[in-house]
Amino acid sequence: MEDRLSSLPDDLLHSILCGLPLKHAARTSALSRRWVPQWIRALATSPVLDFTDWDFARGQPPARPAATVDRCLRLHAEHGTPLHVSHVALVSVSPSGPGDGAFGRDVVWWIAAAVAWGAREVEVDLTTSQEEDAVPHADHGSAAFLELPADLFRARNYQMQGLYSLKKRIEDAVVRVEMTASSALELEEARRIKQEEVLRKRNLWDNPAKSHETLSALADAIRVVDHLKDLCFKAEEAKLISQLSEMDAINGELFKQAYKSSVDASEYLDRYQMHKLLKGPYDKEGACIMVTAVSDGVASELWAAKVFCMYTSWARKQGCKVGLIEKVPSKNGHVRSAAMEIESEYMFGILSGEKGMHRMTYSSLENSDTCQALSARVDVIPLFLDRPINLHLDDNDIEIAPTPCEYKKRDSRNCAAVRVVHKPSGVTAESSGERSYFANKLKATSRLKAKLLLIARELGVLDMKMITKQAIEDKCKRETRRYTFGPQKLVHDLNTGIQLSDLNLVLEGDIEQFIRGRIIARQ
Repeated sequence: MEDRLSSLPDDLLHSILCGLPLKHAARTSALSRRWVPQWIRALATSPVLDFTDWDFARGQPPARPAATVDRCLRLHAEHGTPLHVSHVALVSVSPSGPGDGAFGRDVVWWIAAAVAWGAREVEVDLTTSQEEDAVPHADHGSAAFLELPADLFRARNYQMQGLYSLKKRIEDAVVRVEMTASSALELEEARRIKQEEVLRKRNLWDNPAKSHETLSALADAIRVVDHLKDLCFKAEEAKLISQLSEMDAINGELFKQAYKSSVDASEYLDRYQMHKLLKGPYDKEGACIMVTAVSDGVASELWAAKVFCMYTSWARKQGCKVGLIEKVPSKNGHVRSAAMEIESEYMFGILSGEKGMHRMTYSSLENSDTCQALSARVDVIPLFLDRPINLHLDDNDIEIAPTPCEYKKRDSRNCAAVRVVHKPSGVTAESSGERSYFANKLKATSRLKAKLLLIARELGVLDMKMITKQAIEDKCKRETRRYTFGPQKLVHDLNTGIQLSDLNLVLEGDIEQFIRGRIIARQ
């Protein structure tokens, strides 16, 4: 006889099996292998688990029905479906009662699993009898009490506390989005419309540089508007899921998704508000951060490498688009200097306050009263992502080393860095991460121009030849942050006055407090 039921759609088979008792649903697997995942799916998604049918365990050793109940509970937990009711009724053939019999240890697990997964009604009925065909609830059966652990319901309490905490955070994030994102969206829409009007009135070929600036501003406004619209949508979705959770209409995974959306929304608002504070001429550009050991010696070079690792860890945690990373080795085999290019927008504005001396102080082992210090110099320059640097330098004012001939003579074991020096000011820049001499020369020259632009702006001069070496030395010696390793660990940021005692956490890249504090203090 042809099995016509097996040809039905999966959803229809699932609906049929959901209305059948467990024993009948399991028997459908005899029809076809296709029915096996269907009745397992029906079991895993059912809000009610009922094992009170005597035929479920008739003629079987106690371990088999107990294993079936155990497997069903675990299967239900794996699918994350809320459980409302759990009923178990079995016969224990142990004469000493259910507390010490075949199901004694299993009962604790059954009740704990059902309660932890949200069951509002849990019933375990064990009838003790020496007769193998005894039936639960029979008059001749003898009942006994099973003592349960005092912390049985602790898992459920922890789960409820965790859900309440997540729900509170979701609600706080939604309120923040509703208060901030709507007004920000109106502002950005107005900015987009304004840029479109400017673009319509301007001939793109009259001033290509100005047109490029307008097009970039328009693209930025459109991107921000799209992000804010998506933000409002995610907030509404999280709010709806949070409301449905009160009616047990969703599972835990969907609730976690709502929480993740709320966290993403808060983080984007943090970035958006921070970017609005960055209004400098180069703040929107990417950044190249360079760390150099101030003095020779292994200790100084190791400290410079540690500071550089702090910034690479920070960039990784922030999800930044990191481009070129280059390290120049020293004679000791350690790092003399290192550079990292971050190609994400607003990175220069965010990291520009890190420029300066980062000094480590520690006590000598021989004399604890004597403090020693090591310094690493940090330079941060803008990385122009979509436009060239508009600065002309006289060839006579630039010195490049090594020469192309000297560069070719170096073997792969030696440093292949190209160094460019601005002779009037003594400002230097180098590059070693490119594959050719010409590419490294261009990169080093671009970095030199970026340095000179910043110095000229800070000193208020227009002619690069007016920049003096003494003024640059005073700027370079400015201390930015002090790291105290002993006797008491402390990180003191001199720009903001912020002090943190968790030195290791800071060196692992947790420098957000310093960055935010400096940006706010700059306003």
